[in-house]
Amino acid sequence: MKYLLTTLLITGLSCSCYSQTSRWKTLFYSDDGKKQTCVDTISPVRVEFFDGHSNVILIWLRENSMPTREGEYVQVEDQRMAVDINKQQYEFKSRVIKYNKVIISNKDYDLPEWSNIVPDTFGELILNYCKYYVSLTKNK
Repeated sequence: MKYLLTTLLITGLSCSCYSQTSRWKTLFYSDDGKKQTCVDTISPVRVEFFDGHSNVILIWLRENSMPTREGEYVQVEDQRMAVDINKQQYEFKSRVIKYNKVIISNKDYDLPEWSNIVPDTFGELILNYCKYYVSLTKNK
């Protein structure tokens, strides 16, 4: 399963995030199919030094609650994530929750709380995306 998700991500075969523009690419759906997690392909930023870490990629992730019937409101959660591709660690920097396109919660995390990326998890999928991003931008 991990290799399928990574292949879809790296080859760009994943489809657009529900009701979004092509900037959002689907990483996966929850087991029950009610939530969709996407990555923003336009705004990744490579930072040489960030919160005591080097070679960090800053990305936005989006989780959509899928509507079960037409006209139903959708909750969207956007999270800013920092990924250290050398130490294979990550931390969340901010979180925005929207309901029916209205921001209902906005929180920034000031203290670094880096966590190790565990193999065969969502974190490893994000790490692989960041490494792929670096390989694309290396010659620019």
